[in-house]
Amino acid sequence: MRLQELDDRFVPRAARRLRAWVERAEARHAALLRLRDDLRPERLDERFPDVVLVSRLREQPVLAGLAALALLIAGLGAAAVVDRDRADRAVVPAAVDVGERPGPGALGPEPGDRTDAYERAATQTLVTAVQRDPASPRVALVSLADYRTPEETVALVSGFSVDRVFLRARAAGKQASMLPVDVRGTLSSALERAYADTARNRRAAATSFQGYVDTLTGSSKDDKAFRALYDSFARSSRVEAQEYARGCACVFGMLVTASPAQLLTLRARPGVRAVEVAEKGLTAALVQVQPLLPDVVGVVTRPGAAP
Repeated sequence: MRLQELDDRFVPRAARRLRAWVERAEARHAALLRLRDDLRPERLDERFPDVVLVSRLREQPVLAGLAALALLIAGLGAAAVVDRDRADRAVVPAAVDVGERPGPGALGPEPGDRTDAYERAATQTLVTAVQRDPASPRVALVSLADYRTPEETVALVSGFSVDRVFLRARAAGKQASMLPVDVRGTLSSALERAYADTARNRRAAATSFQGYVDTLTGSSKDDKAFRALYDSFARSSRVEAQEYARGCACVFGMLVTASPAQLLTLRARPGVRAVEVAEKGLTAALVQVQPLLPDVVGVVTRPGAAP
């Protein structure tokens, strides 16, 4: 297969998945905010004006993708160890076996699972925890039946200690990022900060992506494909900025620490789709989470392939 054909076939899809991975990771690792800024083509041009490789990034999509991937690997370092398995699986073609399932520290369904089977299995972890030790605090993944506003979320989990929430602006479509937000202080204040920060960051991202679109004035097939790709990034970033700025219904899951007996009462509240309990002794910082989206019914898709 020729290099041009490889460009056309793999670069747009790989770039979309790479963007989704970067944005999920940067919500947990603040250092990636600087890394994403450095990966912008215009910033590379500014920092390394005399490097031939950088000057070729605009002309060779495959080269650009490889360079970005290399910078990501170098920048993530030890902070990305926890996310490496899921990141690797996220870019494996659907026909390829992804290997062993995660260990006992993983919460949420795996790609290929059926949602009804996952919900039954999650309920079983809760029932078992109640039977064995109903009073000892446990970490649990709470999946919601629909997206909630910050106010609705606070009301839904009133009385519970929330460690992390998961956000997604579904109006942005398939490119909408799933964002984990660690809760420090009250849930209400954490969501308020997260929404404001995300709206501001997405506005800046939209401006950056649009600026790059405007520089691609060539008429070649590569130019058109790259321009369309960055244009879609700009559009989705603008939608996300607007959604978070208006306090959207974007919360779809959370990590909660409570006793199994308390979690049983939470499972009974309207709007809660599933509660999966982690093994005893695990904390929110030690679990690996793949949240279940409210949109997903039937077979669970791979990360980045949301409806």
